Amino acid sequence: MQKEFEEKAGRTSDSSSSASADTSVEGKSKTIASPRILRTLSPIARQNSLNEEGKGESISFLAKIAGTPATAEDSKGIDDSDIKIGDFSKKKKRPGHTEVVVSTSSEPDSPTVGSSEAVRMPNKYQQSKSILKNTAKNIFASPTTFLGGSGAEREEAEDSKEETISHEGEMMRKAKEDKLKKYWYKLEDKELRAYKHKDDEQHKTMVNLISVFLRVEPDEPLDKKNTLYPFSLIFPNKERTFYLLSAEKRDEWVLKIKEAIGYASLTDYYEVKEPVGKGKFGTVKLGVHKKTGKKVAIKVMKKKQMTLQDIELQKREIEILKICQHPSIIRLLDVFENQDYIYIVMEYLKGGDLFNYLEKRDFTIPENKARELSHSIAIGIFYLHSFGIAHRDLKPENILMTDDTDEAQPKLVDFGLSKIVGPSEKC
Repeated sequence: MQKEFEEKAGRTSDSSSSASADTSVEGKSKTIASPRILRTLSPIARQNSLNEEGKGESISFLAKIAGTPATAEDSKGIDDSDIKIGDFSKKKKRPGHTEVVVSTSSEPDSPTVGSSEAVRMPNKYQQSKSILKNTAKNIFASPTTFLGGSGAEREEAEDSKEETISHEGEMMRKAKEDKLKKYWYKLEDKELRAYKHKDDEQHKTMVNLISVFLRVEPDEPLDKKNTLYPFSLIFPNKERTFYLLSAEKRDEWVLKIKEAIGYASLTDYYEVKEPVGKGKFGTVKLGVHKKTGKKVAIKVMKKKQMTLQDIELQKREIEILKICQHPSIIRLLDVFENQDYIYIVMEYLKGGDLFNYLEKRDFTIPENKARELSHSIAIGIFYLHSFGIAHRDLKPENILMTDDTDEAQPKLVDFGLSKIVGPSEKC
């Protein structure tokens, strides 16, 4: 198959489906191959049309995916619409490209990890229909395993421990006219039930703690002798505040509820270093995974700077990355979230984007390397399509390199505009 691929790539322009590139002829300017040429050489198309009767099916297959009929025009070579390498200016900003600003100073209102205590969210796709039945073993993929550390088995064993979380006691809620009303509460895993009396068998109300955050409120004086110690549960569309008469009892409830929700401290798992970049909603910081010593990238986003649509797009990207486990796609390692911030931990790619990688080499790389890069990107796209995922924002800026060496590998990133396409849907 590789030999056949190279033969097709090397055909001369007198063939109706060949690409005539004048990159090796002296005195002629180099050009970037037209998408029409790449379409005929696509590894995905060849994989799907490699059969005896399938000569020329590559173009038809891709055209079918694109929803447009194949024409004779698709087989033509380079024309005036192709971009000459000389037209790229190193100092000229690329149209439609948002540069990553490297942060060298800490702004007063920039997101920090001071409030690093957050809910440690699942970082892999959940197959169980009921989230209540999921344990740490089937909702968490060990970052230690991916980063390659000796503590991987121990970490997975610790994560898979199943313990029933339970607690009960008296708390107060504010009723009408700010009167305090006492209830007996029982916590069982992710369910908090309220009873009118301690010995009642039937609960009065029940709340589920999935997708809930917790906030400790300032103490409130009740009278000259007593003080109220409140905390709030923050639901997606409301808040509920509970009051206790001692700080110790509040701390007990807060500890148990945080345990039930799944709170953890980001800094227990990662050492947070200096900022390495700044995006639209926050900062990207360099981090170090404590168990392996490997570098990671920590994206810190402030929710107040995001609209509801922005948050939904970000959560869609997270859900897609949970599904994707492929060497040509950036790896999601951890997700933490509280009422103020979202922390996304991903593998650290220090090679910059594909455009800058090629620009540093004057857009001249060996043919074998070009073929290797194209193939890696293509199989990553094919992997996404096998799950019905359309990236919808593929460009050199959204392909990052593992490093800046000649052996660097490309990885697809930025799935904010991606979509999981159903059988009857369109992108």
